[in-house]
Amino acid sequence: MPDSSVVDEFDPGCDGWRLVTVCSTEHLHLLSDRGRQAWIDEQLWLGQLRRASTQPGLRCADLATLARRAALTPEQLERLLAWNAIRNGSASSLPGGRSLAPDRDDTSGDGRARRGT
Repeated sequence: MPDSSVVDEFDPGCDGWRLVTVCSTEHLHLLSDRGRQAWIDEQLWLGQLRRASTQPGLRCADLATLARRAALTPEQLERLLAWNAIRNGSASSLPGGRSLAPDRDDTSGDGRARRGT
């Protein structure tokens, strides 16, 4: 079923899909509908950014570099950072320790994440 909170550790092709067991076709449709209604693009992108931050050699990478490695556009990075900043339980950093608050090295000068370099 569609689930924007699911990011596979090894296979990006599985991102956004949760395996479920259902008892009927109706149950499958119900769960799929709920998954689509609850879908948040920014949640999926944050998970993909997290995965990218765990790749070898990227521990000290800036957010723009991590976003490119996660196949995110600069606009997607900006949207996920804005979404993360206002949501309950927001993440303050990535697994490698990289802050999710853009600093002057990661910004375009106006507080937004820097576009690709």
